[in-house]
Amino acid sequence: MSGSNSDKSASWRGLFGGCLVLILLFGGIFYVFHYFSQKKAAEIQVLQTTLFTPYQVAIQSSDFEGAVSFRSSEWLKNNDHESLAAAYRKATDEHGALKSILIHSANGFTEPGMEGQAMKVKTHFLFADGWRGQVSYNIVRATPNDDWKLDRSFTPMSSSLGEGPY
Repeated sequence: MSGSNSDKSASWRGLFGGCLVLILLFGGIFYVFHYFSQKKAAEIQVLQTTLFTPYQVAIQSSDFEGAVSFRSSEWLKNNDHESLAAAYRKATDEHGALKSILIHSANGFTEPGMEGQAMKVKTHFLFADGWRGQVSYNIVRATPNDDWKLDRSFTPMSSSLGEGPY
């Protein structure tokens, strides 16, 4: 009988040990997920504060020459402050004043032959009439010490914003 009790005791210890391993594993997974989500949230907050909010303020005050200072040199080869002004005038004529530009998501990407760093940032534009439009940007910088710059912008085909540039 004592052998039977020790077998039961060993199987209970094995069960508790297995449960403990599972708890530690799930706790570790949760911690890693939490860490990276906090890191991503901080990265988005920096982009919002240092790039998108100042860009929004320039647009809202019709300072399109100032707004293009947030654009990349590649973007400036094909666009200027007048084309930017025309796109925003069209949008505000239809939807009222631009109220906010808020980042929805931001993810790094690379392409063959690409130098420097790049991210795809999806934003939501909120206008005075309550209409919310989506604009995605490629943002770029040559080194981690450089400021991010807005490069190409994209709008969904169904968007009344049209092709921009935004």
